Amino acid sequence: MGITRAWLGERKACGPDLDVVIREFGEDVQLTRANFERALSLGLNLLWLGCHLADRKTLSEFIVFTLGQREPALAALTAVPLPEDAPALRLRAVEAWGRWRRDSDLRARSEAIALREAARDQGLAATATAAQAEEAALAALRAISFTTGESATAQRDQLEWLAERALEK
Repeated sequence: MGITRAWLGERKACGPDLDVVIREFGEDVQLTRANFERALSLGLNLLWLGCHLADRKTLSEFIVFTLGQREPALAALTAVPLPEDAPALRLRAVEAWGRWRRDSDLRARSEAIALREAARDQGLAATATAAQAEEAALAALRAISFTTGESATAQRDQLEWLAERALEK
């Protein structure tokens, strides 16, 4: 399987990334492990590409993957067991936001953001678009960075997850 300039154009790929793809790979790019590694080294937005290559089922599975990635961060931020359902997560986010507004507690702000995004993404898992899956991935990285300050490994894991599925086709 490959991607073409026309395929990228249909999905509104633009800017410097599109220019680099055409310059470095030509008009037709084969999806191979070598090209994945090369594109990664060039700094191309492979998260966008992976989400646009995925079908709805894969996007749903990817969002579930990103929710799993952020579980340790959410547990560290909240210090209490997390609720399972989106409405309870939203309620916890509102409570954390209240603590942030009342006490200017930055940890509560981070907790509120991470919980709100997790609740949103739980609701999206069944019907996600490529853009929503990409945002879920970024939200997971944000939650992780709130607790560890480092999300590069998690980002690489996301790209590997997407690449494995894209290269299977």
